[in-house]
Amino acid sequence: MDTSQLQVLVSEFLKKQKANPDLYSEDLRDRMNRREYYQSFTKEKILSMTEDVFYEYISKLWSMLIWGNKEYVVNRLIEDNGFENIKKQLADFLFGTKPIETRWDVFHREFKGLGPASMSELLAYANPKEYILFNKNTLRSLSYLGVTGLPKYDYQRTGKKFAEICGYAKEILRLIVSNGIKDADLLDVDYFLWDEVLPLVQDNPPLLSPEIPDIEKNIQQRLKIPA
Repeated sequence: MDTSQLQVLVSEFLKKQKANPDLYSEDLRDRMNRREYYQSFTKEKILSMTEDVFYEYISKLWSMLIWGNKEYVVNRLIEDNGFENIKKQLADFLFGTKPIETRWDVFHREFKGLGPASMSELLAYANPKEYILFNKNTLRSLSYLGVTGLPKYDYQRTGKKFAEICGYAKEILRLIVSNGIKDADLLDVDYFLWDEVLPLVQDNPPLLSPEIPDIEKNIQQRLKIPA
């Protein structure tokens, strides 16, 4: 990662925050609200959730914003996975004691309908000191910062690769913290990448394949519709 370029961008980002704190506080509030909501779910609460609570739990994800009929999507998840199995899989994924690389790969293989973007979003809200969003915006931003070996396709987004991406995000976090934002976490890093780095990527040819939303991809696979 190009640390000199990163330092310049972090400094510029923090200058803009100080110049217009109200705007940045408003922009960050949504992330904080989501973090508070998802952190209210303990392992026991997930295992005891009803289908109505599960609907709300999934519907609040950013990766669900494109779906007008969220009820259809949630019903599809329940049909494909079974509701008791869903709760057990989520509890093991988010609160299990095995390394994240193992938990990631098991969940990605066995849970139908949620891919890396949604998986990482759940982890990032539940534990934002450890996990970053693993989506195309993050990957494009890290590529711009000089990170190599990034995954181009869904099958390359393994638990090992996710852990590597979180490692790069923590490097950025340390720089943000050392520049004065002491209570920052990886949701702040996500906001930095989205607000400061991603706009610089827009004029460059995309290095990664177009991202198909997780649920849509699952439906395509079921119906054998080409991506």
